[in-house]
Amino acid sequence: MPAKRATDQEVTRDAVEAANEMTEAQASANLNVHRAEDQPPVDPVVVTIQSHVVYGHVGNDAAIFPLQISGIEVVDIPTTLLSNHPGYPTMRGEFVEPRLIRNLLQGLRERDVASFATGIISGYLGDPGTAGAVVDFVRDAKAQNPSLRYLCDPVMGDTPGIYVDPALPDLFRTELVPLADAITPNQFEFGLLTGTTVTTQSELLAAADTLVASGIGVVVVTGTSLDDTPDDSLDIYAVTADGAWRVRTPRFDFTPVGTGDVYTALFAAKWFQGGDVPAAISAAASGVYAVLTITREANVSEMRLVASAAKMLHPDTVFPAERVR
Repeated sequence: MPAKRATDQEVTRDAVEAANEMTEAQASANLNVHRAEDQPPVDPVVVTIQSHVVYGHVGNDAAIFPLQISGIEVVDIPTTLLSNHPGYPTMRGEFVEPRLIRNLLQGLRERDVASFATGIISGYLGDPGTAGAVVDFVRDAKAQNPSLRYLCDPVMGDTPGIYVDPALPDLFRTELVPLADAITPNQFEFGLLTGTTVTTQSELLAAADTLVASGIGVVVVTGTSLDDTPDDSLDIYAVTADGAWRVRTPRFDFTPVGTGDVYTALFAAKWFQGGDVPAAISAAASGVYAVLTITREANVSEMRLVASAAKMLHPDTVFPAERVR
């Protein structure tokens, strides 16, 4: 075990509380001040702001592993600290207070993370105050590093309805989504964002075009079932200013919680590192299909992410992206 360095600080409750009380002036004076050994990572860095569960895989606990095995250094901010997702009979824990999230994000500013980060992902936020903290952080990060990409997964609900704070959909529409370079809503969330109920491909593309015209570079709509989608399949659409693509995969008879978070992570890993949109939506869909196949074979309810590591990146079955426009 290495010897303690003279510059190391004590990590006690009092020390942490004192650090959190540092004034803005004191914090500004410490910005970009690093010890000689504190150099930025050489690998791509992604900040991911999502829920955390102790047991199972949802939110950051579904996203971190796919990002890491894709060669990405992950900086994760939890928006919840829960024992498990709410699909179980009991659940313990609490939301992370927006004040603490702002403090953690301020700490990332003081480490100058935005200057070398490749991207930011936001998922389940839970609290309107947390949404405001994320808006401020993303806005500052993109101003500091214009090449940084922000991917917003606007987690709000699914059929049959909204399962987040009622104030969040409007915050997504007016604050978070307009900052995004890419979004990955499911079909229900896409309807909330666009004020539409799409049932045909032409309706989906027209609604997505309005988002692209507003400045969002990539609109990915997951888990869609339109009038031309076979009953045993699900579609994923991606729309950009350059075209539109669809990936069609078989529909499983079960859906573990967190598959959308894995999809967003795999898409982000490919797209943040220079992959084009058709390749990214295909890789993500194929990776998730591999995870679900391995999970179903084991007859378990939580995704087998570790057991799926190799197939997640190199799946046996690849579902191509078909250009639809």
